[in-house]
Amino acid sequence: NIPPEDDRAFGIPNIRTDVPPPLVKSVADYHNYGNEPVGGELIAPSHFSQLDINEGDFLKPQSMEQIKSLFHAINTPFGDDVLEQVYQEVADRDEGIVSIASFRASLFERL
Repeated sequence: NIPPEDDRAFGIPNIRTDVPPPLVKSVADYHNYGNEPVGGELIAPSHFSQLDINEGDFLKPQSMEQIKSLFHAINTPFGDDVLEQVYQEVADRDEGIVSIASFRASLFERL
């Protein structure tokens, strides 16, 4: 008899990290890929969830044109020169990757 190894796992994990999530969600897919909302988000959803924007979208890299068009669309009082300066600061600090969240944080640090 050979004793079992201590780190051996049995069954399928609750959160499926072994398979990639599908690009389009389906009601028939009952697997949890770790992107399900928690209870607080179900009770009091953010206002962005009504626009089908999740938290991960704020962390994706964006180009300078995308950032500028977004901040102009929401009527921020900043001109192109300020937005370009902040974008360059964030890009220099974060190895060229600028997300909406990092840009917004740096922009409000200036205020």
